[in-house]
Amino acid sequence: MKKYAVPLFLAACLLLTACGKAPDEPAAPTAEPTAAPETLTPEPTAEPVPEPTAAPRFAVGDETVYVLCEGRSDGAKALSRWLRSEGKDAAESFIPDGLDTPMYTIPAAERASEEIPAATDETRLVRVAADAQLLESGVLAAWLPAFEAASGYVAEVYAGDASVLAAAAAAGGADVLLMKKTDASALGTMTHYPLRYELVSTIYSVL
Repeated sequence: MKKYAVPLFLAACLLLTACGKAPDEPAAPTAEPTAAPETLTPEPTAEPVPEPTAAPRFAVGDETVYVLCEGRSDGAKALSRWLRSEGKDAAESFIPDGLDTPMYTIPAAERASEEIPAATDETRLVRVAADAQLLESGVLAAWLPAFEAASGYVAEVYAGDASVLAAAAAAGGADVLLMKKTDASALGTMTHYPLRYELVSTIYSVL
């Protein structure tokens, strides 16, 4: 029996050693391959849209003569005399938007040389009835502030077509009328406006 004891003991040791051995630890999981980040394609930039070109405000046409119809007030005399003197210089150099040359030409008639009446509290306001196209051309915006600064008068402007100006002429509702010569001629003698002067001529029409 003793002769089997040692081999049995050794066999038992081997068996215990084999059973006590820890199982192999599982290998660490292999990391999934990381996908390359997507490359964002920039959205196409819209082409800039050019600003629409403004339509021309003027067209070449027949020559139009504008006249000044002077009323009887001091304000009428002041504006009439200024427009036929310094105002002619302003019109001669006036270039509205959309043109590269002055819009107006100056009639050859002799320029006014009379003294401008001084403005008073009673006469300071000058009512001006103007042809709508003359107003839209912009020349009154060049004329009237200069007149006010030089004279001390204040111009109040309203504009309209030939029928509006005819009504103003009949009623004497303005100190000065600025209108086309043909429209003024069609009215015949205007009681409230005994004096008429050719002021400026133009070969352009306001569209």
